[in-house]
Amino acid sequence: MKYFFVLFILVFFSLGFNPHILALRDSNENFKSINKGNFFANDLKNYKDELDSQINNFKKNEELPNEVDFQLKELNDLLNIVRDTQNAQKDELMKFSNSLEQTKLSLLKMLSEYENRIDQLEYDIMEIKKFDPYIEKFNYPISKYWLKIDFNNLKSYWKFQKNKNYISIIQEIDSISLKKPSTILLLKHHKLMDGYINVDLLEKPSNLSKINQSSSGIIFNFINAQNYRFIELSFLNNQSLIIVNEVVNDSYKKIISKSVEAVENEFNSLTCEFLDRKINIFFNYKKIIEINVTNSDAKNTIGLFTKIGTSAFKNILSGNIYFEKHLKHKLLNSDDKDISKIILNDSYRFSKKISRDDLSVYRIPYANKDYDNHADEEIYNVYPVPDSNSYYEEKNVTFDNLNKDDIEQKKEELCNNYSNNEFYLNEWLSNNTLYNWRVDNEFGINRVSVLGDYKNSISKASLVYRYSSCNSVNLSAYVKLEYNSEAGLLFRYDNRENMYIVTISTKNKEIILKKYKNNKETVIRSEYIKNINSFQRHHILIYDEGEKGNINIFLDDSKIFFINNEPYYKSGLFGFYVEYGYSTFDTFKIYKKEEKKN
Repeated sequence: MKYFFVLFILVFFSLGFNPHILALRDSNENFKSINKGNFFANDLKNYKDELDSQINNFKKNEELPNEVDFQLKELNDLLNIVRDTQNAQKDELMKFSNSLEQTKLSLLKMLSEYENRIDQLEYDIMEIKKFDPYIEKFNYPISKYWLKIDFNNLKSYWKFQKNKNYISIIQEIDSISLKKPSTILLLKHHKLMDGYINVDLLEKPSNLSKINQSSSGIIFNFINAQNYRFIELSFLNNQSLIIVNEVVNDSYKKIISKSVEAVENEFNSLTCEFLDRKINIFFNYKKIIEINVTNSDAKNTIGLFTKIGTSAFKNILSGNIYFEKHLKHKLLNSDDKDISKIILNDSYRFSKKISRDDLSVYRIPYANKDYDNHADEEIYNVYPVPDSNSYYEEKNVTFDNLNKDDIEQKKEELCNNYSNNEFYLNEWLSNNTLYNWRVDNEFGINRVSVLGDYKNSISKASLVYRYSSCNSVNLSAYVKLEYNSEAGLLFRYDNRENMYIVTISTKNKEIILKKYKNNKETVIRSEYIKNINSFQRHHILIYDEGEKGNINIFLDDSKIFFINNEPYYKSGLFGFYVEYGYSTFDTFKIYKKEEKKN
């Protein structure tokens, strides 16, 4: 064993100091084999290469964590960029959403404005269509205010005819139709709401029939040439009937009929009263038929018609307030047993009004030189105003044509009459501001109103004439109100906290007399008035005897109140007052009471 160990040491030292082995230590490039074919040196070389390879791998493994960290950092930066981009996009989307919301609000506001404008235009149009007077006498040139509709190839001839005591509309062409009218004469613009229409009929039987037969009457609820209703006075031999019919989608249907006593060759009066859901029919001023309607939405365009024979129409009146005065007859209610009653269920056509009107059926009923061209007979008052005191015939007196001395003198004479046809707002006092009031000229009449449209107005607004202060006075004006409005006249005005007011309300259909004392309101008297409405001008007249305490209130020439216990010992002012809603005023007049001479 010892010999092997000694041998190993000798070999080791002999190899260790061998110059070939030392060359391996000094340089890799100068490495040379110990001798060719020596496998032991090759193994050592391979071993060294393997060690170098492992060392290089270790170095690469040391660099790997740094590369991973760098990639993770890049990934984190990318995530931050994506997050920032998403936040920026979110902010942009929020801004866009807010912009869309603002655009939506702006569009809704514009839509509301357009709706208001449309409503205002509709209001203005209806103001023109629903003529200003509360009573209409349709003796106008027939070519301007009527339209005719002919059926079954008939060429009708409607015209005015002057008689000794009246003017009538006649239809000269003989016609015959068993169910529906042969020809219709329709008012172009007039829309009858709650109110009456009256016509006196004179019928002549048709020469086209062997039977003594004639028929004519009133058209109402006219929608188009295929949908309307009509009331006819029909003569058949010695029998006379009042028949109510309707045409729905060009199909005829009889609603109700009633036998009446009538004189065939004389004028007979036919009157219809239209209420909210009721139609009352009067023949020769006596009620004969009552129709209860389930739906009152059908628009009430009215007119005349002939069905069989020829007809003449006179005393054509339409209106509401004070109708019987112009009719010069009293409408009489009959016993219930003498009145035929029926319930009329409106059809889908009348309730929805969905079909389109055929405008080609309408013709202008023009007759050459038919009353139109006679200058002495022309009616200029297309929009007449009730009663002569609505026209301004007095000489205009304004402060513009007076010198300063006259102005001061006129101001000192406080109890002055006022009947001027002009309104100068600088002569008036307002509890708000004069800029809230305006003066408009409509149909030649100056009207005062609160600034705004008929939907938006100032409440509790007053306009007081400053240059007339009286104790006993007659005061009058015309007032026109919209729906859900209350307005009228103020008198005995000391200040905003002490005054008397007469107002009419379209919402409650009542007239109210009230006073303010130390800003405390007291209703003195109120009364329901059926005929108060939003499409007619109402005339308010006040007779005030201040110290005596007597107050007389009139509405449309009808006496409403008489108060005898309201003495007033001062001199008060007068003017207009709007409680709420929208109204217009015109024809304002103040007349001081003259003292009676003994």
